[in-house]
Amino acid sequence: MSILPVILQKVVGIPYYHQNAGFFLVVFILAFGLQSPPSLLVSPLFLMDAVLSPVFITAILLLFFLYYLKCFNFINKTLNAPENSFLQVAALLPPQTLLYYLARAHVLLYLPALAYTLLMVGYAAWQQHYQTAFIILLYNMVLTTLSAVLFYQKLTNVPTDKKLNLLPKISLLPEFNKVYVWTLRYLLEQEKVMLFLTKLFSGSVLLAFLYLYPYPAYDLRPALIGFWTAVVSHVMLVQRVQLFGEEDLTFLRNLPYSRRQRLGQQAVFYSLCLVPELILLLRFLPLSASLFMMQLGALGISFLLLMHALLYLKDQSLRKFSRQVFFIFMGFLLLFLTSPPLYLLSIILTAIAYSIYYQRYYAYEPEELEP
Repeated sequence: MSILPVILQKVVGIPYYHQNAGFFLVVFILAFGLQSPPSLLVSPLFLMDAVLSPVFITAILLLFFLYYLKCFNFINKTLNAPENSFLQVAALLPPQTLLYYLARAHVLLYLPALAYTLLMVGYAAWQQHYQTAFIILLYNMVLTTLSAVLFYQKLTNVPTDKKLNLLPKISLLPEFNKVYVWTLRYLLEQEKVMLFLTKLFSGSVLLAFLYLYPYPAYDLRPALIGFWTAVVSHVMLVQRVQLFGEEDLTFLRNLPYSRRQRLGQQAVFYSLCLVPELILLLRFLPLSASLFMMQLGALGISFLLLMHALLYLKDQSLRKFSRQVFFIFMGFLLLFLTSPPLYLLSIILTAIAYSIYYQRYYAYEPEELEP
């Protein structure tokens, strides 16, 4: 038996629960100490009704995604700590073994959220809502796999051109001289796992909303919320794309492109990224909603551009960036309840993105973006 699981438990697991004991105590009191027994979050009466509510399931998964980011950030900091540099020796293990142990480390921290979601899976399966159970299981599998792959690459210091090859080598695009094609080739050939997991998660979320809230039985707002959530799930992909442009395509800064043209090229790339989600919308929504779908596409592209531009802010960090994206996401969810004009929101987001990009593009230094 490898000693690595024991080391990870002592270096990652035990310190995490020691540092967050107060956090778990507060959560326990709020969840169980201030409610009557029938409304307890783990009571059978509550869960039998809750697993039938897409709103509750979506809220729980979003809440647990924030908890996932908390766990991810802790493991990332632990691996970056100088006193834990000895963990680099783990790169000598076979890739499958190391991935398994890193997934176990993630599960050790994510266990409170995992236990509750598995309880939801049990009640959903008991009531024969197998699709709900499958979505929850898939959600947990995607998060666990994503953590294991990213931490594997960190521990092994894999070069950009030799990323973990979990999927077969593919080359779907010719050698065009368009910047957005270079970026797309980079994702398809060197970030296949990240792209696959992102699309799997975003597609699952959007499909759940479209299937559980079919139009015209419901209005178009569930489709809007599902698409908005799917777009926000591209946050890590946007960060990788921006980093690729600033580290591997530095020569582009010397080419005679205006900042408007540069941002326009990113807009074309992000529009290609959203093609799968737009196909899902075309599949489930009637042609009478074509204008709505066009506005959704514009809204998605504008928000991806805004996330891209936010990474150029001075003294930006991954924590600040994640917090900014989260508050924008939640603010727009509340705004959608008022049925605002989507075209106007797209114009506003694009204008803000262009303003940030215009002011910060040539002043940006890659060293500014820290964990």
